[in-house]
Amino acid sequence: MVKLIFVSDFFYEDLTGGAEISLENLINTCPLNFEKIKSSELTLQKVSQNKYVHWVFGNFTHLSDDIKFYFINNKLNYSIVEFDNKFCIHRSIKRHELIAGNCDCETSVFFKKNFLFFANAKIVFYMSKEQKKIANSFSKHFTKINSVVLSSIFSEKEIQYLKKIRKDEKSRVDKYCIVASSNINKGKKESEEYAKENNLEYDLIYDRDYFSFLEKMSNYKGLIFLPTIEDTCPRLVIEAKLLGLDIQHINENVLHREEKWFNDSLEEVEKYLLDRKDLFFTKILKHYDVFLKSKIDPAIKISFANQVYNQNSQFKKYIECCYNFECDFLDEIVVINHRSTDGLEETLKNNIEKFKNKQIDLLTKYENKDFSSTFTIADLFNLAVFSCKNEIVFRHDADFIFNQNYIFTVYESILQLTLNKNCYAVGHNIPLVKDRITIDSDGVVQDHGDVINHPAVPRTFLKNYTKCEQRHPSLKQKELIEWFYPTSLERRDWKIVNHHQGSLISVDIKNRQDRIERMTMNSFFTDYKKYNVKNRQEYYCKIKNTLEAKLDSIIQKQSMQEEHEYIDFCLNGKSYLCKEYFELGV
Repeated sequence: MVKLIFVSDFFYEDLTGGAEISLENLINTCPLNFEKIKSSELTLQKVSQNKYVHWVFGNFTHLSDDIKFYFINNKLNYSIVEFDNKFCIHRSIKRHELIAGNCDCETSVFFKKNFLFFANAKIVFYMSKEQKKIANSFSKHFTKINSVVLSSIFSEKEIQYLKKIRKDEKSRVDKYCIVASSNINKGKKESEEYAKENNLEYDLIYDRDYFSFLEKMSNYKGLIFLPTIEDTCPRLVIEAKLLGLDIQHINENVLHREEKWFNDSLEEVEKYLLDRKDLFFTKILKHYDVFLKSKIDPAIKISFANQVYNQNSQFKKYIECCYNFECDFLDEIVVINHRSTDGLEETLKNNIEKFKNKQIDLLTKYENKDFSSTFTIADLFNLAVFSCKNEIVFRHDADFIFNQNYIFTVYESILQLTLNKNCYAVGHNIPLVKDRITIDSDGVVQDHGDVINHPAVPRTFLKNYTKCEQRHPSLKQKELIEWFYPTSLERRDWKIVNHHQGSLISVDIKNRQDRIERMTMNSFFTDYKKYNVKNRQEYYCKIKNTLEAKLDSIIQKQSMQEEHEYIDFCLNGKSYLCKEYFELGV
């Protein structure tokens, strides 16, 4: 399920303007599943099919009035990133004045339509304080809009590149540069006249390639930039600042020129710019959280169910995640202690009072039976799920780690189960970490091994409409697999909600002995008759040597396989485990 939809007249792949670059930098670090749609291609059908997402509008001059009013009348969840001044038909008061003598848009039908669209947005993001001030001065109605100054958005790659090519004064030519832009609003003519009047030597520079252009600009003493209309937060001037150029030859139309962050040291400017993406998504996620929550019956309560066998160290991280997780619907956590001898019981006892203070019941049951022909993994899962008091149950594993972003999976799962009358269960993919993981004292993942994508299976249920069974899922499948099946003709479907960055992972890191023992859980229920054994421990003793050889074969195959099925999740800000979006709370 897509959770964020970005709408704009153009995207970076269509046009490399400042607005498109900033929007692309937001999109590239989006922690939710997203989609991009051009405003000219957005239809009422598409909007009506996505009422439970958060929409982000960039430039929207190609958006039809019918769609604007659909958002307004249906109170849909959306925000606007305002790159110019769309309360004016010319998107600029000064441009309007140059064309018509004055801007009289406030009394126009155009203004009223666009203002209503702004007024009903959850939040409007401005590029600069002066831009916001202009809107508020134009019409007092804008002062009542929920708004935040965002500024232009830079990626970490761009910041690092600007720092890399920054030169000292001796390495630069003793000239200024002026951008050879064909856009009359960028003031090429005015900048050249200014340079001549003030005896400033200059060159005209241009390059279609963004990074090549920055390289050219880095060779100059300074920048002359005199736009003819309001430029809300021009990236060009920020880039020149970060390159160490003289930027005193700019005019009042550079609207961010007097802001404190822009006049600070280069290090502080870089820090400010890198923080803007976090500010944006913090605001967006807050509104999306409130919006989804408002669609759920407040009387609904949910349970988390878990089953643990000698995984106390992993479980401690899991239960800490549960404790830090804020969810008004969660009032019960049920844990089945399956024959554990590693201190799990003590960990459970030490946490009961903590959760009681949060109005959450932490209930435990001890199960002494090992797996056998009469007690399967499916039976253990059923014990965990059906020990819960609530109808909606989320079944977890002991090695799960999650943070507050998991709330979106919770909300969407509840909505699927309550609004879809044919649905008995919900599932989602889970990134599964192998080999190693390093987490710092703040709960941030700093390093990790290979990650595979565990496919979606039913994990959240209406418990009275399902039961877990150990079966052959198909004629081709030899192993007996545990699966939650529907038990009612009324609800036969299960739905998938997409996993998104920074919500939940499974840390499947085991030593050799544990890996071998885990392998028996996959094969015991198929093989116990063949080996004439009564329980899994007896089975393990009989085929230990076979399992040792099988494990060695798996390890060797994985090490030799150049292109295996592992997903490459690097720590550069685009991964499930990236520093920016995976603060685990452990």
